[in-house]
Amino acid sequence: MIFGCSQPFREDEVLATYNVYMTAPSAAKAHVFQFPTRTIARPLEMSAARLYMADGGGGSSPTATDAITPASRLTLRCELDTFGSPSFKDETQPQFFDEESCTTYRYTLQAHPFQPRSDYMLGRIADGGVHLTPVASLHSFMPTAHTALERDGPITARDGPCGVEPPFCSARANAVDNSPMSERVEREMMRQRSAVLNKAAGGAVAVPFYTTQTAESREARRKLVSPITGGVDARPASVRQVQDSLYPPEILSSGGITGGEEHQHCVIHAFASRKSVQDQVYDLLQRCHVLPLAHVLDRVVVEGDAAASVEVQVLDSLKQYGCFMHGVWVSQSSERLRGTAAALRDIALVHFYQSGDSTVSRRDLNALAPAPAQRRLLKEILQTLAVLDTAAAPAARRWRLRHVPADDAGRVAAVQAFARRYPVEDANQQHHWQRRCAQARAHLPHLRANLVPPAGQQQPLRHAAATGQAAATAASAAASTLSTAPTEDELRPIRQYITQLFKEHGVLNKSRAKELILRGREVHCPAATNEMLSLALKALVRDFTPNTWVLHATGEPKVDTYRPLLLDILRTMQTFRSAEVPPRLEEALRQQQSVGDGAAKREAVPPSIIQAVITEVAEFRTGDRLWYLRSGNAMTD
Repeated sequence: MIFGCSQPFREDEVLATYNVYMTAPSAAKAHVFQFPTRTIARPLEMSAARLYMADGGGGSSPTATDAITPASRLTLRCELDTFGSPSFKDETQPQFFDEESCTTYRYTLQAHPFQPRSDYMLGRIADGGVHLTPVASLHSFMPTAHTALERDGPITARDGPCGVEPPFCSARANAVDNSPMSERVEREMMRQRSAVLNKAAGGAVAVPFYTTQTAESREARRKLVSPITGGVDARPASVRQVQDSLYPPEILSSGGITGGEEHQHCVIHAFASRKSVQDQVYDLLQRCHVLPLAHVLDRVVVEGDAAASVEVQVLDSLKQYGCFMHGVWVSQSSERLRGTAAALRDIALVHFYQSGDSTVSRRDLNALAPAPAQRRLLKEILQTLAVLDTAAAPAARRWRLRHVPADDAGRVAAVQAFARRYPVEDANQQHHWQRRCAQARAHLPHLRANLVPPAGQQQPLRHAAATGQAAATAASAAASTLSTAPTEDELRPIRQYITQLFKEHGVLNKSRAKELILRGREVHCPAATNEMLSLALKALVRDFTPNTWVLHATGEPKVDTYRPLLLDILRTMQTFRSAEVPPRLEEALRQQQSVGDGAAKREAVPPSIIQAVITEVAEFRTGDRLWYLRSGNAMTD
């Protein structure tokens, strides 16, 4: 399946070749709900909603396990609290805090019949392919009409979700006014209507649904993606070819992707002009995990005068985000793995490095991970890093690192060629692996006890300050406190609450943060002890000023690359303008580059990254047209 235009190619076209997979209809059913818009710029909003389903065929009442069908009658009862929402702010009317009716709305949406003209399908880009799922039903929701009998007073139009306004509602009209027969007919029709509505309401059942951020929603979306290796391909093995895209789907949508088999080493120039060499190398390592240096040089595009030093820039980026072993570069960490999964990945990489032929046995790794969940994680990690030797006997099968030759001569030649061309970096990588092996040994006591490793040990060692001796000392100290250390499941709700708290306020005073965390413990994690709160807090926050804290990392790798340097600059500026920050950042980056060994030209920092960090730690006052650092004294109920 080819996206884009046909020949001839132009620089502004986006072309990609993707494999297409079909989700089995029995695996999961997809339903499409259409909702109205309040205005063109303001979509439908709701704080809480409940979905009810009634049988549309007039048969028996449905059960909770019944699937939604095109004939089902769906009712969505919504509640919206507009207090403090800028979308519902009325500048003309005075706001009174004691009037609950002015901020709380309750409305109902009912599904109307929707007759499709063709078959619809949903597509998701995952694992280098497009996964298509047939749509089982489509339902179009519209607001129900409110009449004057359903309210205490006359209907008034509000700037919120409400019923149909009176000019658009049909009024009740009798055939003959004040006629006993017409009144009797009207009462009979109202009785029949009430009987039908009560019967439908009595047979309706609540249908569970979840928001996008919940684990249940992610599990439902995962079922819409078919396993790539589970399908049956009718093509012969000689013709079959599975090609994985080197770039993530978000880059595809933003305008850059490889051009297919006939344009393997061509990247759209519009993409290259927006992405620096460092960003391209990072995306490549996160997508492919294992790559030779030649492949990276072929796929990285540099525009302008910097093309002469592309090899130096690529090598500098690889040293920052990757590590070298057996002639290939491997990503130091995966942005999708945290906690135990990141520790298991470090252990797998160390075993690959220590093996003489770049192969490992899954049996050896399973011996270090006693829990079944850890063994499943190990299999997923191995699938991203290595290829299973299916030609060998089942008992003798081993996982070989990707892009590493199977013969010893080719592997040794690749390692020696890198050592001759970059002798200094080869020595640095050997020291780097000595520290990484010590770090992996520190993970083992926690994994055997099914505990989460400390957060400080999960960071890439190139950016860590600990040495091998310090890591070994930490391992011995951790082994003595395993009996009292909290588990990962116990710390997860605490970390989620602290992260949400700091993302909401940005900067928090230390005493105020402790007060809010202790107050939120009663609601989010009542079983948490003070020791557990202290461990989670130390792992997630860092000092901004002597009296305030900020998050240690935002979770966005491109922002976290420059965020520590920006925080050091902003903490010295009590008030500032936006234009004053980029020159100071460029000067700090220039000093960093002069101290290091990089001689390549550094790309400019995107303004969006600078603005994101400024918005996190400062607030803009329109009167002075200046940014003021946040004090951290959050006022919450």
